[in-house]
This record gives sequence, C-alpha cells and structure tokens, in this order.
Amino acid sequence: MKTSNIYYIYNGEDRIDFGNVAALALGGYNTYLIHFSKIKKNGIKKKMVQIRDGLGNFKMVEINNIYISPTNYGFEYLKHFEKPDLIIYSGINYPYAFKIADMFGDIKKIYYQHVLLKIFKNKFYCQLDKRSLNKVKYSLKAVCSTFQKCILGLTSDYTLIQDILDYRFFSSLGFRNLIYTPIIYSMCYNIHNSNNNTNNWLDFINQYYPYVLSIITLKREDVSENMEKYAFKVIYNLAIKQKNLNFIIIGSNRAQAENVIKKIPTNIILLGKIYDDKVMKILYENSLFVIVPFHLSSNRIIEGLFYYKPILTTCYPLKLFKGLKNMINIVCEDSFSKYNDLVSLLINDKVFRDKIRENAKKLYNKHYTYETFNKYFSKIRPLQ
Repeated sequence: MKTSNIYYIYNGEDRIDFGNVAALALGGYNTYLIHFSKIKKNGIKKKMVQIRDGLGNFKMVEINNIYISPTNYGFEYLKHFEKPDLIIYSGINYPYAFKIADMFGDIKKIYYQHVLLKIFKNKFYCQLDKRSLNKVKYSLKAVCSTFQKCILGLTSDYTLIQDILDYRFFSSLGFRNLIYTPIIYSMCYNIHNSNNNTNNWLDFINQYYPYVLSIITLKREDVSENMEKYAFKVIYNLAIKQKNLNFIIIGSNRAQAENVIKKIPTNIILLGKIYDDKVMKILYENSLFVIVPFHLSSNRIIEGLFYYKPILTTCYPLKLFKGLKNMINIVCEDSFSKYNDLVSLLINDKVFRDKIRENAKKLYNKHYTYETFNKYFSKIRPLQ
C-alpha cells in the first residue's frame, strides 16, 4: 500500500508538535513539518526527537522540518517535495497556510482543536499578519467558511482533538468527523545548541537536593502573564513554609521574579529558560515531584507525566486527560491554601509518592504513546 504523505503546518518550536510528527513517522507516514519563517531562508533541517513507546522505552526519530518564506518563492520551493495526501493545521500564524491546500488542489485537511477554538473565540485577528488587509480578508473568509462546513458536515475534513474537554465541546456544537488522539510529548536534541555540561548539572542537583520543580514563565506578552505571576506567588508562599525544601523554577530568572516579589527566599532557585532537553531530563528525573499551580495548563502536565513524576496541580487536568484520577496517578486540589499540607504529604510519605509515580508511569504508557496515537489516527478515511 502507498505510504501517505502528510504536511504538518505549525507555528513554532513545540515539543508536542514534534512528538505528534514523530508518532506519525513511527506509524509509517511520510510526514513533513512545515514552518513559515520570515527570518530563515527556504530549506530543510533534520531534527532528532525521542518519544516513548508502550513499554516506556525511548524511541529516537528523525523528522523533516521544512522552513519556507511566506512568499511565492517559498511556495515554489515547496513544490520540490512530494504532493501531500493530507494537510494537518496545528498552527496558522500566517494566512498563507491556507494557500498550501489550494496549491495542490483538493487535499484532505485536519484542523487541530486549538486552531478552530481561536476562530470560535474571535482570537484569530491577533494571529494574522495585519500589514495586508487583503490577506486578512482572505484568511478570515477561509477559516470562517471552514468552521461553518465542519459544523454542518458539508466537508470531509477532520478536526483532531487532543483533550477530552474540547472533544465534548466540539461534539456539543454538532461537529462531524471528530478524531481524538492523545498528546504526544517529545525530547528534542537540536532545538538549540548548548554547551551545558552534564556533570556540572549533576553537581548542581546534589547541591540543592531535595527539590521540587515548577515551570513558570513570568515574562509573557499575552493574557496568561497574570496567571504565571499568581503561580509564582503560590510557590513563594510554599517556600516560606517549607524551609527545608528547595523549589527550582524553570522559565524565569531572578530579575523577573523580583518584579513580582522583591525579596526572594533562598530556597527558590530560578534557572531562567533552559533549551537543552538533556538538562531538562536531568532536572525532572531527580526532582521529588512537580508542582503545576495553574487552573489552565496542559503542556506542563503532559511533560511531567512524560518523565513519570508525581504532579501536584489543580483539578482542571482531570477534565482534559484520559485516565487521570486524583490521589491515584496525580494529586489535585483547587484551593492553593491546602497545598502546603499536600507538599508535606508528598515529601514525608515515600510510599504514597512512589504509588503516584508508578501509576503515572502506567497511565502514560497506556494512553500517551505513539502506538495509541496511531491507533486513533488510522481511523481517518483518506489514509485507509
């Protein structure tokens, strides 16, 4: 049977997009990541990523990442590659993304749920290149038409859903051709070149152990910045009470933290952004557990599960992720005032902590591996 060619259009360097494409590659699909870039010249760059299989083993996968300029020259470059049988829209930062399907004729398309949610919630305007009114009009007309057709069942295109809450949401709207697939997380080895020395990081861990880990990005230019600040205050309040425990925060530096709270306790260690996934792996694997103090967060949850760590978070992920159960494979509580008691429980009760970790491992290996992804993805008719 002919191997299906897939174009996967995305916005940026995202470990979930890389994980999805790696899963497709292991499923036997010939997949190209397409990224519109006004900075990089037209070209193809190989990326090496690792994802887990159903036994928990890491699989190394090479994926093709194609950069094209949003110009006629960029589209001509794309014609050098095989015609796609399917186009997946994971990101649509540029209106040119829709022209790819037009260029190749009648191509089946898949829209990730967050693409259609941006349209539904009227956030699509801020995603467009506003320098050209005609381009905005073209794109808005295209996506609104697509949205309407998906609801009315007038198209054979698909909507790909990666969390249960959105699946129920789109089902309630009357969407046809909905496909659920799990989120696939990946480790990337060449997003950035890094000179970090592994031994130095192991020495660092020995210095600050025991510690818990959080990902908080204080400097953002979107509405989630206030949530990040609130999350940091949650960690701050815990650090004041848990003086014998270190709290390592990735994603923010000390100067950014001091703009939120002037006096930072010595047991809060701010590492800034880390681009080397080998270092991330070391930090995750040696942490006692992970704290995700957000009411809206999915990537941080799947990242913690990927590394088989106990996670302390709010109850929101219970709605998003298949198989999550409070106090079984995750620890959930909406009231941050109760977090100190739960932190003490996770620190002092090793049996409980190990139970959460082992069950999180079983959950990930059952629901969030490339085998499960391809089991659902293979239901798409154009690929059968």
